[in-house]
Amino acid sequence: FAVSLTKEGEGTITATGASNLNSVAYGTELTIVATPAEGYELTALTANGTDILATKKVVVEGNLTVKATFTKKTFAVTLTSNEHGDITIVEPVNLEAVSYGTTLTVKATGKNAQCELTALTANGKDILATKSFVVTDVTEVKATFVDHTGVETTVTQQVQLYPNPATDYVIVEGVAPASEVTLHSMTGDRLYAGRADSRGVLQIDLTPYADGVYLVCVAGETYRVVVKR
Repeated sequence: FAVSLTKEGEGTITATGASNLNSVAYGTELTIVATPAEGYELTALTANGTDILATKKVVVEGNLTVKATFTKKTFAVTLTSNEHGDITIVEPVNLEAVSYGTTLTVKATGKNAQCELTALTANGKDILATKSFVVTDVTEVKATFVDHTGVETTVTQQVQLYPNPATDYVIVEGVAPASEVTLHSMTGDRLYAGRADSRGVLQIDLTPYADGVYLVCVAGETYRVVVKR
């Protein structure tokens, strides 16, 4: 009997157990080898319409058509971001089932004009420059936005402390307006906390403190100031 092998989708189908599929003896058991292409999976295998997906074997008792169905794999894509912005996918896809090999583009929107996208990853891989990625597995896209509101030009400003060594006071300059400035002892005790004015300037009274070295903390940076009378 003749045995024909057909397929739907991308993959290969072969049979073992007979050397010539155009002339297979009655009662011969064939084993079907169905190999999906990358990104596909074998979802159905039938012999004259009968399901043989579990066994992949068939006994020839007449002319036979074996059909393999290969289906593109689909994967879920999840989007996460922090409170300063949102991300969406530009392409019109169902994010619960995205076909293997699909290229997706991320659109990032800050909560306001001061919110900037500073990091964008797909399964940990940096995609900040391209904002696109190819789906080959379950994928998590993570976005990090930073809110620059009220931080104006702190990056370009230089924090200055003077006089240093100091006697009765020290002036802190070049910090963000209204930012907190703290004074600590060398053992880490917090001695003073104040806020810079609208110009980013704060004067700290040092008269209550003995001579020695103190730490001024501002915007995550620590500066030493020496009190010497």
